[in-house]
Amino acid sequence: MEFNYEHDSQNFRKQLLTFPAQFKDALSLGAGIQIKTPIEQIIVIGMGGSGIAGRLLQNYLRKAAPKIPVHLIQDYHIPEYATKNALVFVVSYSGNTEETLATYRLIARKGISCVVISSGGKLAQIAPMFSSEFIQIPNAELPPRIATAYLFVPMLVVLMKNGVIANAAYAMDSISESLGKDIYEAYAKDLVEQVGVKTPIIYTSSEQSAIGYKWKTSLNETAKTFAFSSIFPECNHNELECYAASSESIEDFVALLIKDLKGD
Repeated sequence: MEFNYEHDSQNFRKQLLTFPAQFKDALSLGAGIQIKTPIEQIIVIGMGGSGIAGRLLQNYLRKAAPKIPVHLIQDYHIPEYATKNALVFVVSYSGNTEETLATYRLIARKGISCVVISSGGKLAQIAPMFSSEFIQIPNAELPPRIATAYLFVPMLVVLMKNGVIANAAYAMDSISESLGKDIYEAYAKDLVEQVGVKTPIIYTSSEQSAIGYKWKTSLNETAKTFAFSSIFPECNHNELECYAASSESIEDFVALLIKDLKGD
């Protein structure tokens, strides 16, 4: 398959190539923030590409801090579990996301500790009004789905500096170096050829569910194509039946399995 980059009118490929460096750059963001109240739960407010950071944090803290629940709010309201023992991350790349602004105002008025992560916008203007910590991320005019590391890593930095998780700097450096290798574009092109015009369904373990969801939303927003994500073993109890039925419609879909890299 020939790849014509003239169709990349928004220069998305060039933006994507900047992604690996974000993991190292973002390690300097939020290092000076000290949370004065005990952190017994974490809440992330974020929509769309910014909300992906919250899903990643949920997956990461499942092992890094299993006793601390992580909740993701993607709505206009705050749930009853949002109490003063919570640390709230308010995440919006633009700083102007309607739902995020509305929920932030509600939760900040309850006197709950908030850390705002944004490149600016209205969030930068109102954060001082609520005495919230503010982390300014670079405004490189990126789509939020490309700025994932700038939105995710500062949360890890705050949690590292406040003793909630162990030092993750080495892991972030390793990710940056790994993603910076020039082998992945060839893999991506090969994957595109295999998928063709079929609708992808991305499967992961529950521990990697944020990655599957990230693939799904990136395909939706960037390629403007339908895509879906699901997790094992839950999928064994529902859509697996569709594969087993061998109907003609199954030919319209392609399953993409993202494997876990096990340690010991």
